[in-house]
Amino acid sequence: MNLFKKGFILLFSLLFPIIVFLFLKFYGQNEYELSVYNSSCSEIIDEYIIKDFNRKNNIRIVDVRMTDNDILVDNYINKLEINDEIEVITLSNKLRTLNWLNIVVERGLIERLSGCIENEYLDKSFVLLLDKQNRVRGHFYSADRKDIERLDVEIDILLLQYEK
Repeated sequence: MNLFKKGFILLFSLLFPIIVFLFLKFYGQNEYELSVYNSSCSEIIDEYIIKDFNRKNNIRIVDVRMTDNDILVDNYINKLEINDEIEVITLSNKLRTLNWLNIVVERGLIERLSGCIENEYLDKSFVLLLDKQNRVRGHFYSADRKDIERLDVEIDILLLQYEK
């Protein structure tokens, strides 16, 4: 009888994780959906950027620079896994030497963009994540490493959604 109890416990301990895995796989929702922010940023970006550039990429990262000294932000963006489906655009009030598209814009446009998202970014640089329909899917403080890591994860989530 003691051997029967040990065998039952061994069999239960081996089968229980498999049963839980199969239950979660077939009856659980294993997806993460990004929310769409209802802001005026899309209209501002449409008004300025779309009229001048042809849209060939699925995802657009719009880097808005409020300050002049942003070497840290450049390094963070360089570390992102950027492929052919992702376009990076930097909007700033001066020309910068970057590995991606840099557009010199007026300070008023930068202030309009900072006004269309949360007020915590008013005097700082930030990044907007735009999808294929040019909707804002996220905004991130560009000097915060954790926000940039979250941006990288959300880019992967958007790319997976477009593969389906």
